[in-house]
Amino acid sequence: MSKYSMIRRLLPFMVLLFAVHSYGQIPAGEQMKKEYLLVKAEYRIKGDNVVCKLFVGFGEHFPNSMKGVLENGENGTVKLLLPGGKVTVITEDVDILNYLANQGWTLQSALPVKVGDRDETQYIFYKKSK
Repeated sequence: MSKYSMIRRLLPFMVLLFAVHSYGQIPAGEQMKKEYLLVKAEYRIKGDNVVCKLFVGFGEHFPNSMKGVLENGENGTVKLLLPGGKVTVITEDVDILNYLANQGWTLQSALPVKVGDRDETQYIFYKKSK
């Protein structure tokens, strides 16, 4: 098989591959961005119950759409600041995980961590935006 006949056979495949690749690209000026959110849930045994303390982290140097919506409250709670000034206090890890999932956040990882005598899970969420 000559070099030119091989190129002639591969050319349609290469054109098709280029077309598919180009179609999947995000148009210029509309690049997708990701923002991240950290939720830490600390677990302790108190009597016969497991007590959960929550913490949310947004980072310090970049904007995050959840700043002003979620904030760390007292005694390991997270406050959800709703429109109209309504505040909901979140005390359970499952509640904040469900809320974030319903707001379009995707769980990237959940890491169990042992810190001294405490057990905690660090949940990393991300959300794509334009």
